Amino acid sequence: VVSKADQDRLLATLSAELTEKAKNELQGKLGEGEKLIEKIFTSSVKQKKFDKEKDEEAKELTLNLAMTFKSLAFSEKDLKGILVKMMQETVPQGYELKEEELRFEISSVEVKKEGLAILRINFSANLLPKLNLEEIKKNIAGKPPKVAEDYLKNLGNISEVRINLYRSFPGRLRTLPRLPQNIKIEVRSI
Repeated sequence: VVSKADQDRLLATLSAELTEKAKNELQGKLGEGEKLIEKIFTSSVKQKKFDKEKDEEAKELTLNLAMTFKSLAFSEKDLKGILVKMMQETVPQGYELKEEELRFEISSVEVKKEGLAILRINFSANLLPKLNLEEIKKNIAGKPPKVAEDYLKNLGNISEVRINLYRSFPGRLRTLPRLPQNIKIEVRSI
């Protein structure tokens, strides 16, 4: 005997399967760097038809279910570009904001009737000191690691310096490369 609970259970199971399938299909259609906003993924039942009615005798219960799904996707690169542009005016002098140092989370989404979406975004960024890397390379070229380290620490706004020499000689011969183009400087937030 088919009960209302049987119908509800089958409807819930099938809608969950179709929802998961729809999300996967939508994810597959997105371009590189595009993301689906899960918070506004909506579904609605377009048509549902059970082959057996409630209180009917049956060994099996079948459901034909048609659903529609809606969601919103965005380009992570475009969003980061907008956030960087907004933040540029608030960056203190002597520092710079790099897109790769920006982290964000969409905390809420409101969709208006006219299809406009309002996103509340929490974001944070690590600011890096502005440095003239070419000038720094010239100033440390051919110097012993300790002298180069002291020079870098005295630039200000630098909390840690690591020097890795790939070819190291003993004693006084142990210096940074003499040619600035053979020196690689990496600036990171910690």
